[in-house]
Amino acid sequence: MVDRMVHTHDFTMWKAFKSVDDWNYGYIDNNNLKRCLIGLGYSHQKGDGLNMKKLTNGIIRRFDLNGDGKLNFNEFKYSM
Repeated sequence: MVDRMVHTHDFTMWKAFKSVDDWNYGYIDNNNLKRCLIGLGYSHQKGDGLNMKKLTNGIIRRFDLNGDGKLNFNEFKYSM
């Protein structure tokens, strides 16, 4: 999913958004973000004090402008 985005020369915000929104729901939730981070090579080490759910919740909470717990395209674009 993410490799598709990285290896193309025609990178756009929409393509980046769609590569994370792998279920095509029109938003990014914790599950989408978790799969994306794992695909990018992030690996959670047990006992490091920060689990994946806390990480994805924090990222979404930071950029979730309307407070629905998901990132729509405009929120994603703003986060970039």
